[in-house]
Amino acid sequence: MEKTTQILRYLAVLGLLLCSFVLSGCVPMVVVRELTYRPSPSDPYEIWRALITDSGLLLLCGSVDNGRESMEGVIRYYNLALRLEETLDPQSSDVVQVVQINEHPSLEMIKGYPSDLCQFDRKRATMRPEETGWTEIFLDNWDDGYVKFYQSDLEAGNLPIAPAAPRVVIHRVLESDPPAYLLMGRLREGGPEQTVLLILGPEHIEAMW
Repeated sequence: MEKTTQILRYLAVLGLLLCSFVLSGCVPMVVVRELTYRPSPSDPYEIWRALITDSGLLLLCGSVDNGRESMEGVIRYYNLALRLEETLDPQSSDVVQVVQINEHPSLEMIKGYPSDLCQFDRKRATMRPEETGWTEIFLDNWDDGYVKFYQSDLEAGNLPIAPAAPRVVIHRVLESDPPAYLLMGRLREGGPEQTVLLILGPEHIEAMW
């Protein structure tokens, strides 16, 4: 009985300490949620930034969250790197080639935080010192050429027209499940024009956490 009482006292003291730390800001609640949240392949996930280098290295920065809009909402970030040209047919530049990102043999996956993974401009010298000609290619940063492109457009063959510059663009395929992205342009400087449907499956999320 005395041992049980001591355990209860220890738990009560521990609870008070945790509460005081949270109230004082020493343990922000977002960190607590981050530690307790393990993303599921069924949680919403997407790619929201992409860059490509002169050699054709494609870098994708994405996120997965638990779908909650309340204070319990948690987002985790990941970085995917791959070289599409290793599996594409250079003679089929006039057709849409399909690439399952999770199954690509060159895929590298890293999980973490935006400050670690998505700040390519600031970290590329140490992350990928051999790469040159970093080009932002994601649609959120276009001043011209943004169009809404739906799964029905893809099925009907109504593809958007790629702008002359930058050399690569990516369209989010709206209403696609799993998330898909249409890449149009030259993967490397001086390379052939390519049209690639990138399909983002949930396997990388399950594999990293």
